[in-house]
Amino acid sequence: MLVSSRLKPLDVRALQALGEYVNIIPVIAKSDTLTEEERDNLKARIKRDIAAYGIKVYPTNAKNDYEEGELARNAEIAVRRAMLQLNRVF
Repeated sequence: MLVSSRLKPLDVRALQALGEYVNIIPVIAKSDTLTEEERDNLKARIKRDIAAYGIKVYPTNAKNDYEEGELARNAEIAVRRAMLQLNRVF
């Protein structure tokens, strides 16, 4: 899998300029195709680049970094609640 290791200078300038006017939210596309180690390394590299270039991103905190297991449990709970609601309607 080929993943760009750094932001290009044009990307940096654009993100710095846009960060003054809009919320920038970093997203790792197709992260499900990466191993956990690759994903974690890429996430750390992105965070380093953002800090190094002074790019303003949408405020986040560690409490919003959910583990995959927690996300799966939350999705399962949401599906169960939806099914209960459907049963009540019909």
